[in-house]
Amino acid sequence: MSFTQFVFLSLGLLLFAGCDSFEEFNTNPNEPTAVSPEVLLPGAIRQSVNTSVDASFLVGNNAAQLTAKTLRL
Repeated sequence: MSFTQFVFLSLGLLLFAGCDSFEEFNTNPNEPTAVSPEVLLPGAIRQSVNTSVDASFLVGNNAAQLTAKTLRL
């Protein structure tokens, strides 16, 4: 085994040696693990209504601009 292969192999082993307990240290105590549907549903309804309103607003703007351009005297 050449010296460069040995260096890369030892660096790879050192990098991946500390990954066993990574999930234990990488936990957020403020992040909920389970959320009830009563909490999620209002946000989902609001987002879907906002998406529909934005799409309707854009269609209305396009229709108004096309009408104004074609009815120009």
